[in-house]
Amino acid sequence: MASTMNRARKTAESYAGQARDYAVGAYDKARDAAASAYDHSAEALGYAADESSQFIKSYPLTTVLVAFGVGISVGCLLAKMRS
Repeated sequence: MASTMNRARKTAESYAGQARDYAVGAYDKARDAAASAYDHSAEALGYAADESSQFIKSYPLTTVLVAFGVGISVGCLLAKMRS
């Protein structure tokens, strides 16, 4: 009876160890994927900011007129929604 209990305990410990190893591996993979996604999105955001700045510098009047038109359009839309 004692040997059966010892085998059962060793089997349970083995399964617990395997589960722990699997959980740690999954956590490491998820952490690496999140870090990679963060780096990629930060790089893309930096690129978009640089391109936007360059466009604004190249076409300042166009940019101001488009922003003004969008502001007027949104204002008119909100005024319609309120009435």
